[in-house]
Amino acid sequence: MKCVYCGKEFEPNSNVQKYCSAECREKAYATVEGKTKICPCCGTEFKPRYPIQKYCSRQCGRRAGDAREYERRKNGYVPEPVKLIVWSPARRKCLNCGAEFVEHFSGDKFCSDDCCWNYYRYEIKLAIYKVLKDKLLCK
Repeated sequence: MKCVYCGKEFEPNSNVQKYCSAECREKAYATVEGKTKICPCCGTEFKPRYPIQKYCSRQCGRRAGDAREYERRKNGYVPEPVKLIVWSPARRKCLNCGAEFVEHFSGDKFCSDDCCWNYYRYEIKLAIYKVLKDKLLCK
């Protein structure tokens, strides 16, 4: 492939690489400052910010993109439908009572709020008991 700036042959690292080196890319971007282009959408003259800029504004770029999409669909193009990943609820066992339940949110551990409260209430009591037991036995 030939470098767009200096014309030297080079092996590109990706399919979008246009310049043989970062130096050539920077030089090419620097030369854009003095040049002007004509917007193919609205016909106004503008100074591009980078070498590959085609349109004077985002609005013109969007308008041109919409026109291209319109033409593609008019010629029979039908876009593929978007595939959504659907979350399916799993069956789980409640950590407190052992009952089987269908989870409402990913990662549910309890069949109800009461079971959750009872479980953590028991865990807190157990932790307090262990602390008090250690303190009473140390004395």
